[in-house]
Amino acid sequence: MGVKCFDNILCTLLFLLHLNFYLVPRKAGAEFPVREKNSLYFWEIFFFPPEQLSNPEFGSLQKSLEVGIGQNVTLSCRFTSGSLPINYIFFRGSQNLWPTIWKTDRNPALFNLTISSASDLGEYKCKVVHGISNSTKYSKSLNFTLLDPVSKPVLSTTTSQVRIGQNVTLSCHSENGSSPINYVFFKGRKTMLSKISMQGKAAAVLNVTINSSSDLSDYKCKAENNIPNNTKYSNSLNFTLAGMCLSYVLLIASDELLMISACLSPRAGVAARLAVSPGGRRGGQLPELEPQMFPYPLLFLVKDQVRGL
Repeated sequence: MGVKCFDNILCTLLFLLHLNFYLVPRKAGAEFPVREKNSLYFWEIFFFPPEQLSNPEFGSLQKSLEVGIGQNVTLSCRFTSGSLPINYIFFRGSQNLWPTIWKTDRNPALFNLTISSASDLGEYKCKVVHGISNSTKYSKSLNFTLLDPVSKPVLSTTTSQVRIGQNVTLSCHSENGSSPINYVFFKGRKTMLSKISMQGKAAAVLNVTINSSSDLSDYKCKAENNIPNNTKYSNSLNFTLAGMCLSYVLLIASDELLMISACLSPRAGVAARLAVSPGGRRGGQLPELEPQMFPYPLLFLVKDQVRGL
């Protein structure tokens, strides 16, 4: 509708009423606005009520609402319909989070905050206020969930002593941490397998075959969850090569058997023990020989020991 405004008083009143309007020069008695010389003009005002605001869309720019202590998050508030300008106000509970954001475009308003403690988890929401009519709309609320950081994982195995060709199981477990927890096993600096995701307190396991002495060390694992920059590593784990015992039975005389047991150890070399069969002339057990570094002198020691019987 149109209202004739012959002075500034009516225009001022309309502005104070927060009505949207525009002015059109119009000749008295003319049907449409015209511009003619020496004609009497007045200003005709067309005004319209502001467009109804919609409830704003509200959310976090992070993919997940799970956060850790010290994590920075960004809240986003955007109205989808209504006229400009708009004031944006963010809330945590009933607390107004300053500053108020004034916008004259339809891009979302962004608010940055840091999760410093459990009290910063929420409830968050935002409010839009029309800059002219003061009409107000609230968004839906959201809450963050606090992530528990992973603790230092423990790497363990079923046995610490192994033999060549033996299969062993490595187990990596972090006692604390929000699920899912991602585990990665290492041998030296080399990744042994892609990450293994586990729920709750379940441990990640990996089967390993000891093919040579190079497979005895150095094993580690790491654990991490969705908290950024919070990776924890275990202590290293090494295997030792178990001793190997070989037994030989020698026929020394027609009625005497000699048994030789040789145990190979990576640290002690070879230890030999001699025994005469109970049915032999000498009977009983011979004293243990001194450990040798190689098995080759073993037969000479046996020969010398038998001569002393």
